[in-house]
Parts: sequence; C-alpha cells; structure tokens
Amino acid sequence: MSLKNRYDFVLIFDVQDGNPNGDPDAGNLPRTDPETGHGLVTDVCLKRKIRNYVLLSQNAKSGLTSSSRRKPF
Repeated sequence: MSLKNRYDFVLIFDVQDGNPNGDPDAGNLPRTDPETGHGLVTDVCLKRKIRNYVLLSQNAKSGLTSSSRRKPF
C-alpha cells in the first residue's frame, strides 16, 4: 500500500515542570530555541511518542502490556 497524497500535521502538547526532549550532548538539559527560549522537540522524539501511544492503545485493546511485546536484547 502506498500513499497517493502527502499529509502534514501539527502535534501540540504542553509540558509543565518536565523535560520532553533532553539533549544528551548537553547533560540531558531541555532543548531550547536560543532566540525565544521556547522548548524544542525533535522529529525523532515526536515519532517515538506517537509509536508509544499507538503501541499502548493497541495493547490496551488486546490486554497486553508494552513490555510483553518487546524482544529481548
């Protein structure tokens, strides 16, 4: 199956007293825009949050936990 059209979307979320996307090169400090001071979240972080949400919602329907579907290292 392939997509015939491209779809763009916006994901808006709010974090208070947390670190939604730490920068490992900066001691896990939050990523911020130097001009505005607003927090930044990378595309990789957003993809992981979406994957986690989908996995958790599918597991809730089937009665599984997220750890029961992971493969061991």
